[in-house]
Amino acid sequence: MVPAGTSTPSITAALYANGKPTGQTVTLDQSNDYSASFGDLPETDANGNVIVYTVVETTVPDGYKTSTSGQQPVINGIATLVNIYQPKTPVTPDTPDTPVTPDTPVVPKVPTTPKTPVKPNKSTTPKKPDRPSAPTKSQTPTTKQPKATNDTSSNPTPNSSTDSSTPMTSSSDKLPQTGDDQKQEMIVTLVGGLLIALMGIGQLIRRKI
Repeated sequence: MVPAGTSTPSITAALYANGKPTGQTVTLDQSNDYSASFGDLPETDANGNVIVYTVVETTVPDGYKTSTSGQQPVINGIATLVNIYQPKTPVTPDTPDTPVTPDTPVVPKVPTTPKTPVKPNKSTTPKKPDRPSAPTKSQTPTTKQPKATNDTSSNPTPNSSTDSSTPMTSSSDKLPQTGDDQKQEMIVTLVGGLLIALMGIGQLIRRKI
């Protein structure tokens, strides 16, 4: 059964006698309501044998399939060819992928205005260093010898009759040598101190007397 509104194609049927093509064909279409005949066919061959006729559909049109393929027998002078309409099954399209929502673009930051570089100070020419003065000539240190004094005029002479202590004399009559400067200083200082002490004692004795 062909759906309404569908245009049916035409077909070609070929006549065979005893299994061999006779070269006779008919066209079946909507104009002849898919019915045609082969006229003036002999019933027997030259030998008097009965001829068996068959009909073959030469080409099955696109969109149809046949249930009567090959040579179809003629029954009561009628051969039937059957083609079945095959609707084309529409191809189900693939489900489209869900579109990915693009990320919101990041608003670019406006770059800050660069600062004007500070102009460097002009370099100054270094001053020429002053010439160092010549060092003063070192002086040789000298050792000052203490001056011995025997002046006792300013101090009263102690009385020999009442003075119980006698002045101390040096235990050595040896003159000081160059290496004995420090020792000599100490001896002179001590003797001077003893003399002054003796003078003071002499004055006290005289006052008491």
